[in-house]
Amino acid sequence: MFIDPNYSFQLEIKNPGRLKLLHEVLDPSLKMGDSVNVPWYFLKTSSLRSNHLKLKCDDCGNVFSKKLCNLDPSNNIHYCGSCFQKGERHYNFGGSIHKNSKIGIINWHDNNENPARRTGVRKKISKARKGKPSNMLGKNQSEETKRKISDSNKITMKKMWETGKLNYKSKYADSKIEEYKGIQYQGNYELDFLKEMEKYGLLSLIERGPVIEYMDSAGKNRLYLVDFKIKNTDLLIEIKSSYTIKINSKNNHLKFEFAKKHGNFIIIIDKDYSDLRKKINEYGISKF
Repeated sequence: MFIDPNYSFQLEIKNPGRLKLLHEVLDPSLKMGDSVNVPWYFLKTSSLRSNHLKLKCDDCGNVFSKKLCNLDPSNNIHYCGSCFQKGERHYNFGGSIHKNSKIGIINWHDNNENPARRTGVRKKISKARKGKPSNMLGKNQSEETKRKISDSNKITMKKMWETGKLNYKSKYADSKIEEYKGIQYQGNYELDFLKEMEKYGLLSLIERGPVIEYMDSAGKNRLYLVDFKIKNTDLLIEIKSSYTIKINSKNNHLKFEFAKKHGNFIIIIDKDYSDLRKKINEYGISKF
């Protein structure tokens, strides 16, 4: 947001130091006791430097305050506290996570279930909702109804994924759904895969992978969205880093085992395409 250079504060001149400053920057005819409007940027190093200006965040649009001493007159882009280190602006964007942090995250996901499943949390939720209408207006859903709703949701999700209308975002990756030459991807590892296929003239053969039903470690039926597939083959391709593959490793293992029943399933870890090249050679798609 542009800070209007004419935005000013009204001051009464009460000391010689300020009078001298204003003589230099504004008007040599000013004298003690005069009131004058002073542009904000002249006050950055004065006794009024802790005064605030109201700014509008260039990302979320929320209005926030910032001290004069922290503003740069030549900078026309401003972010609130929540947006200051969001995405690419984060000080560690593109950097690597410390190995101890990775271990901590992996251990947390392996040892912590969904908080809403905990007995204490469920009791609090139940108490808070007591007497309030449910989504079914007080009517209990039968197991058959629940199954039908679940099946319907799965069918809808599959169709949206296959047609590219489902912008799935992994909870383990802070990256947006992007598009490279007509193919959707998420994160640098998937983009690197697409560019690798393009390098060998195979990009036109890449499409979204299928949606596979599997049973997670808690015994619940879930959907696994395979990253990519090579057209007119049963080659299914999952892109992972050695870090993300360890997160929630139990369910990852189950997903991969179910995927193997639906095709020739390949996991590319840390941009190592050697196994994929071998498969492509075996299928006669290309020669490396």
